[in-house]
Amino acid sequence: MSPVRPSRARRTPRSVHWRLVLVLVLVGTFAAAPRAMAENRLPDLGDAAGEALDRSAEDRLGQAFLRQIRRRLSLVDDPEVSDYIDGLGQRIARADPERRYRFLVVDAPTVNAFAGPGGVIAVNAGLVVITESESELAAVLAHEIAHVTQRHLAQLIERSGLASLATLASVFASIVIATQNPEAGQAAIAATAAGAQQSALRFSREKEMEADRTGMALLHQAGFDPRAVPAFFERFQDWQRFTSTPPEFLSSHPVTLSRIADTRGRAEQFAPRTYRESADYPLIRAKMRVRLATKPGAMVEHFRARVSAAGRDSAEADRYGLALALMGASRHEEASVILEELRREFPDRPAHRAAEAQSYSALGESDRAIELLAASLEWFPDNRALVYGYGRELVRVGRPDEAAAHLRHFQRSHDSDPALYRLLGLAHERAGRRAASHVALAEYHYRNGDLESAIRQLEIALADPAIDDYHAARAQARREELMDERPGRS
Repeated sequence: MSPVRPSRARRTPRSVHWRLVLVLVLVGTFAAAPRAMAENRLPDLGDAAGEALDRSAEDRLGQAFLRQIRRRLSLVDDPEVSDYIDGLGQRIARADPERRYRFLVVDAPTVNAFAGPGGVIAVNAGLVVITESESELAAVLAHEIAHVTQRHLAQLIERSGLASLATLASVFASIVIATQNPEAGQAAIAATAAGAQQSALRFSREKEMEADRTGMALLHQAGFDPRAVPAFFERFQDWQRFTSTPPEFLSSHPVTLSRIADTRGRAEQFAPRTYRESADYPLIRAKMRVRLATKPGAMVEHFRARVSAAGRDSAEADRYGLALALMGASRHEEASVILEELRREFPDRPAHRAAEAQSYSALGESDRAIELLAASLEWFPDNRALVYGYGRELVRVGRPDEAAAHLRHFQRSHDSDPALYRLLGLAHERAGRRAASHVALAEYHYRNGDLESAIRQLEIALADPAIDDYHAARAQARREELMDERPGRS
């Protein structure tokens, strides 16, 4: 088995390595700074961190943590990718129906994943690309879900040696600094976490093994192959042997021969079965490969070579990847031909339809894009890529009222993400409804962790002389809710 190829992206120095990162891996590698956390009304953990979080407090912490993740990290904003990862994660998380899980993709080429409070799970885009099967990707999610189901976060806070919420928040901030400025992060982590490093290391290794075992059971229960776990680990073990710059994943998830042996033995205890991957997995992996490419032309050649070598038997994902790479190189005419062929050959794949519409839009053929998107929504009314694409094209051709109505209809029956509110704000603005636009943008900023910008948008809406009494009352009520989340408000 050949070793995994390391990313060419700049890496955090090894001085900010596993002994430091393990301190916080279970609470989310990229958490918030102390003041920012206070702005989101974190639950009171008391003076001593030894008081474990109860479920309610952990959920509130998770909501604030999610907003800070959106604020401080670059996340993949592609609805196709987000929906796929969320669907995959939710399939595994069915074993824990009392908790709401949220799955994110960090827009980074590095290989990593983390679990945070309140069921927030994230994987880096680079990890999606590096997997070789859907079961491997599911295995990573199952492992992180297991950290949550086993309540490792509360236990880590209890045993970490961090004396107070302020100290815990300082370590969070240090990790954030390390992701943005490795040299500064090194000093900050050393200052705040030195006393807890060794105990956290032992604790984490123990809990990593427990998460392996629980995660494999979750994986099997969800219909995936538990043998993907040792297979994945073995490739990382090869990486450790053949490169001096192992992936960040190994910093927080150290792989040892005993760990591989343990997972291999446990995997063999599950009854063999036939595992079928979804048609979406290779498409999402191809899309992430194109997204992370630094040279679009190189991706064109990569996928073209694969398609040419296979001829008529070329994989659907390779053709799709070629089309996306061509679009990345602004060769939309060529891409549209491939995507139209894929749509006709695989009519049940919304991904081909959404990409084809994007190619038409880039070619200035918005009417053609709208016609395709409208027809596709008849088949796939809940597909975010199609919904958002249709809304954007309606705004583009000067039909913002239709766009706003379309987006509001979708919003009523779906959990709205920041991207929907941003698009809805644009539609209202183009339709001349300034107050409604600012209210939508307030929700966009709030969900991205920017409380002050959200309040400011509501205040702008309330100052608009054209706002009616009904919308003014709603905006005022929402402003009061957000004001209560400011630090110092009881």
